[in-house]
Amino acid sequence: MLMTQTIAKSSRQESSLPSWVIWIQCAAFVVLYAVWILPEIVGFRNTALVIGSCSGLYALVHYRHLFIQVRAIPIYLIFGLFVWVSLHLQFFSQNPILAKVEYFRIWKYAALGALMAAGLGVSLIQSKSKYYCHWIYFGLCTPVLIYLVKYGASNLGIGMGWDVPASLRVYEVSQPFYVPKTDYVAFCLPAFSVALGRLLALSHLRMHWQMQDYLNLATQLLVIAFTLFLFSAQNIKNGIAYAVLIMLIFCASLFFGKNATFSWKKI
Repeated sequence: MLMTQTIAKSSRQESSLPSWVIWIQCAAFVVLYAVWILPEIVGFRNTALVIGSCSGLYALVHYRHLFIQVRAIPIYLIFGLFVWVSLHLQFFSQNPILAKVEYFRIWKYAALGALMAAGLGVSLIQSKSKYYCHWIYFGLCTPVLIYLVKYGASNLGIGMGWDVPASLRVYEVSQPFYVPKTDYVAFCLPAFSVALGRLLALSHLRMHWQMQDYLNLATQLLVIAFTLFLFSAQNIKNGIAYAVLIMLIFCASLFFGKNATFSWKKI
């Protein structure tokens, strides 16, 4: 995302890409991010990944003029990695059978994801609408929201005698629908970090706050609280440690940053 932002800065113009293409990209991302860590629904994940990569490739072709510059080199290096992997499989692999299995599993997903991410990044930067970014943020929050639904179903639903499906339950140990703790850490911390970043942006507002700003504040606080609740409920020590580290960085930026609104002198 950062690399595509750098590339697009020098050629920013009003996007002529159809809005429905960007909406498809955003919808594919939301679905993919929501279901990636959930077991037994590979079909949804693969469908979202293929749609996202195809729409991303369309966006890259549409904005191909952005990649005829030196700043596009990192993008070429990323896709060059997949060329090297293909050449390594063909000519240098010592275990062709195992390498072929890995190539058509891990590297296939990585290549599709790279197309999807690069195309989505360029589309968002070239578009002047902020609504697309709001949907991306919502997608980042979906793992936490899905966990809250499952937690409520597992505790309140079963306690009230409801017949809760196995897919809507939270498990502490390995089960058919068990989600590993490491997956929660990897997929919940991005939204947590964005929420802290938005709080930092709110602290820089000099004008009188409006209702929208208060709603924004409440939303970010809820995202932070729900993420910490997930880590605590699942006893994810690594998640708590990383969250504390990110909050320390947030506090340092808040009090000691270049544009810090709060400082020890003002306190």
